[in-house]
Amino acid sequence: MKKNIMLLSVLATLLFALPSAVNAATSFEDNDGDGVYENASSISMGQFGNIAAGDMTWTYSDEEEGIKTWTISFETSHKFIYFSLIPSSVSIDSVTVGGTGFAKVGQDSSGDGIADILIENGNSGSARVTVTVITTDTADEGCQLNVSPLNLNCSVNIPGIYFDDNGNEISAEEYQEVCGNTTTPDDPNDVPNSQTGSVVPYVAIGGGLLAIVAVYLFSRKANKVYKI
Repeated sequence: MKKNIMLLSVLATLLFALPSAVNAATSFEDNDGDGVYENASSISMGQFGNIAAGDMTWTYSDEEEGIKTWTISFETSHKFIYFSLIPSSVSIDSVTVGGTGFAKVGQDSSGDGIADILIENGNSGSARVTVTVITTDTADEGCQLNVSPLNLNCSVNIPGIYFDDNGNEISAEEYQEVCGNTTTPDDPNDVPNSQTGSVVPYVAIGGGLLAIVAVYLFSRKANKVYKI
């Protein structure tokens, strides 16, 4: 019994040390009865600002076919905005960007349907960007679209556009100097996570695994002593 408790404790500690992607959950209400559903609370876009309540909406373009049009709008002064569109029981059919001076310069879709979107802001100051997403329902319920901010760093690869690990745009030459390897320049033990831009402390993971092995060996030794 003690052995099981010790193993569970070590595993729990290790799991807490691992980073995880944070998805901005959205809940929608149709308060006016007009068929346009608005998010009921503010959604954080991390360093890029916030999507205020009511600034992410959806309505059916074709209810019979389950086709929805989503509109996501927020104010930002950042030159680049990088985030994930995370579908739940919907497929993402298209993503377009509107707003004076804004343009979609990158879109990377993964096998699980998540779309990473990179937008460039050509304005000199703060302006409002609008993202329009067309989706198709793939289930009878739970059909939603979530938004999660991503970090700009060396692991973001867009042809002709380069970033350092602080999210600053740099030249191709600077990129080779700063990001020539796949690790964070200041700490070779940190490896960028391509999904979240966060880093995984491999030293902590290795230490946790060693702890599990140590507990296992100690338990075996204790059992042998008991049998004698």
